[in-house]
Amino acid sequence: MKDPGAPCTTDTLLLSSFAEAEPGSLIVEMGCGSGEAILKASRRNPGCRWLGIDVRLPALRILMASLPGHRLHGRVDALCLSVKRVPLAIAPGIAETVIMNPPYGRDGATRSSSSVERNTARRGDSLLLSRFTRAGAHVLETGGRLVIVNRPDALAGIMLSCNAFDVPVVELFPVGPSKGPCSRIVALCRKGAGQGTVIHPQRSAEQLMDMRQTSC
Repeated sequence: MKDPGAPCTTDTLLLSSFAEAEPGSLIVEMGCGSGEAILKASRRNPGCRWLGIDVRLPALRILMASLPGHRLHGRVDALCLSVKRVPLAIAPGIAETVIMNPPYGRDGATRSSSSVERNTARRGDSLLLSRFTRAGAHVLETGGRLVIVNRPDALAGIMLSCNAFDVPVVELFPVGPSKGPCSRIVALCRKGAGQGTVIHPQRSAEQLMDMRQTSC
């Protein structure tokens, strides 16, 4: 069964290609939906533990129901929780890596869908990105990695919120065709890192994922 609110997209594949940690570590996905990124990334990270957090219980049910059909390489758990409540409900510093693809749409600025699931998965208020970042920073251990996939117009908000919560962007990967505009960005952040960001050459999503696969 597929998640009607957030189907598997290029964003999902990019996110899974950047999810990595040492065996035995915990990797958390904020806003995991039905867990496509977790399921794909588990093959590249044998021995890791996974926690998917999402406010949509139907999507988490799809994730847990799909586990028996996958050859998993680690334990997967799910938690139905709003990112706003993560710092209140979860102990700090438990994860080595956090991945997230926060919703792009903003209430009042994008057209609403007739599907409640789709609206919840794809829209939020103006503070949503900051709430995601705060939640990710809270569960990360010092030195841990935060990976954010989003649109280029979110870059200023990503930089500001990541600096505010002590997970500065250390590497930035523009995604798009070689002779066209950037369509996505992948921000690799690290908790407690010093200031300074390395901006990589723009690559297509396929090239970037191939590069990640080769480096692992």
